[in-house]
Amino acid sequence: MKSKKLSAAFVIAILTIFATASITPQAFADQGKSKCSLKAGCKYSSDKGREGNLSCKVFKKAHFLKENQAEIGLSDEQVDQIIDIKFALKKDLVMKKAEIEVVKLDIKRSVYERTVDVEAVNDLIDQKYAIKSEKSKATVQALADIKNILTDDQYEAMKSIWKNKKSKK
Repeated sequence: MKSKKLSAAFVIAILTIFATASITPQAFADQGKSKCSLKAGCKYSSDKGREGNLSCKVFKKAHFLKENQAEIGLSDEQVDQIIDIKFALKKDLVMKKAEIEVVKLDIKRSVYERTVDVEAVNDLIDQKYAIKSEKSKATVQALADIKNILTDDQYEAMKSIWKNKKSKK
């Protein structure tokens, strides 16, 4: 009887250790890692997809240009245009993210029905990915618009400063 209690206690202890060991790495896996460590607004692009990284690039570029305005030779008007593009993109991404969430809820609700209207759900899925496509296209357009604000000399100065800062790290 005593050995069965010890065996049961031993098994419980081992299971507890294994359960703790398997949960702990998952709990700390994403700490300290982010797609964009810059404070320039990447929190609005926390999507797990590629457009998250691309929009982060737009926000980094806008921040970098603003911080290095004098070295690059940007006018105040050019910086204002870049900031306008950045905030317009942020607003657009927030709105599109909300639209996607609404469509996802519609999809979930549709599949909970006793009989699933597959055509309707397929249309919602198409709608969801159409919005994601719009997000990506808007992000690429914003990046192109920012680059088009710069003259050739400013663009080369930006690249040079970026390389120098990267090599110092």
